[in-house]
Amino acid sequence: MDSISSILEANIDYQGQQTVKNISTALIFIGAAISLFTGFVLNDIKYTCYVFAAFSLVTLLVSLPPFPQYRRHPLKWLPAKREEASNISIEL
Repeated sequence: MDSISSILEANIDYQGQQTVKNISTALIFIGAAISLFTGFVLNDIKYTCYVFAAFSLVTLLVSLPPFPQYRRHPLKWLPAKREEASNISIEL
């Protein structure tokens, strides 16, 4: 169970976030166009909803998990500075 949670809790970097945003935007746009075309050709809004729901599910499956291709450019953090304690007192 720990291995599954460690896979799902992985962080993605900024370039990975941009990639996910571009992919999800493209899939939603393509899904909307195809679903509207399908509903128009079949003259039934039910098929429009079904096709769009399928594209939404595909978009979630592609963009939600933190796949390794979204974590290729990790951030390099600066080392923490050690500051000396000051004599500041806070009274409530």
